[in-house]
Amino acid sequence: MIKTLKEEISSDDVFHSDETETATNLFTGNGLFIKFWMFQNPEIQIIPFTMAPLPGYKKGVSAASLSGYNLGIANNLDEETKNAAIIAFKFLTSKEIQRKFVKENLITSAILSLYDEEEICKNVDCNLNKRMQPIVRPNKKTNDYNTYSEQYRNYIYEFIYGKKSAEEALLNVNDITEIDYYYLSLGKGGSKLGLIMFIIQIIIGVLMALSIIFLFKDNYNVFFKFLAIDFWIFVILGCLVILSLNFTRLGKLSTIKCHLKPILLSYGYTLNFIPFLYKLIKRFPDDNLFSDWVKKHKYLFFISFLLIDCILSGLSFLIPYEVRDMIVKEGRNFQTCFITNTFGKIFFILMVIYKLAITIILLILIFIEWNIESTVYDVRFTVTAIYIDFLSVIILVLLNLVTITNYIIYVLI
Repeated sequence: MIKTLKEEISSDDVFHSDETETATNLFTGNGLFIKFWMFQNPEIQIIPFTMAPLPGYKKGVSAASLSGYNLGIANNLDEETKNAAIIAFKFLTSKEIQRKFVKENLITSAILSLYDEEEICKNVDCNLNKRMQPIVRPNKKTNDYNTYSEQYRNYIYEFIYGKKSAEEALLNVNDITEIDYYYLSLGKGGSKLGLIMFIIQIIIGVLMALSIIFLFKDNYNVFFKFLAIDFWIFVILGCLVILSLNFTRLGKLSTIKCHLKPILLSYGYTLNFIPFLYKLIKRFPDDNLFSDWVKKHKYLFFISFLLIDCILSGLSFLIPYEVRDMIVKEGRNFQTCFITNTFGKIFFILMVIYKLAITIILLILIFIEWNIESTVYDVRFTVTAIYIDFLSVIILVLLNLVTITNYIIYVLI
């Protein structure tokens, strides 16, 4: 029978009829069943149809879209006006006023007890109103409800008319209703990619930490003369801090996690490269007051950069981050961090310039040391690491300028 109905009636006849045409049929009586809004006086007097709840799949189960006018009080009113607005609000929502309008069949009230009053039921179909099972429109799920509604209906129609399976249709519906559904997770509720990446990061982190052992092996000392043991440990710690950036992707995104990303990157960079900067300044061929001061104040030099990071980290919390929804049509919706004002963007650029300045100084000092035989391998390995990090930073900056709509690609990058 369903197949016959599909052959006899096209989807446009039943599901895509224009609201104006439906309203015309409603008042002229040119219809058998019409799904439309409820009417009160005076329209209800001229409609040649009897209103009833929509039939459901199971007996007694129905649905009705709940809509109407919203009442509210503006938040920028002076005290006198606000008090007057509250009085008006209480008046309009009071049971007495609601009873008056319902009795005259001018509104449908949310005060269900009114439909138990015999006086009201003389003029109103109380049984109909009590049988309604209203569902609120999910306006809060999106800033563009019309687009959301159109997508939702289209996905359901694709299943009804055999274009997609129930699983595919429901997955697409879920993608536009559960905005924060897709995120990296170690358990249920998130993507399995989270567990895979977590395991990979733990393995890499353990290998990095275990590499400290080589610093204390006598037969490997020759390879680690460029830096003191404590500074090599700082370098590895910096690598681990940068690696921990990926853990901010675990679980649902938040503004705190948005702040943590640049902070961890900043500290990781300092721990990673300031030890090399110290060594290159210390080995500067021409004696000068600054290099002499650096030689005598090894830890003070290092800590000064960490203090700058502390100040920048504190100031970074003044940046208003926003967790923005990435709505992907027929794809996986996810969330990203977004700086909402000009100050935040300028501050972020200044942080990048600060780190870039350190990088340039490092490269200049490396150029001076380039052909010194005793440190040739250390210097060239360092410059390789700097180039790789520099390219990575450029890629990260470019990613902030490009909109990536594929969830898996976004997370992997």
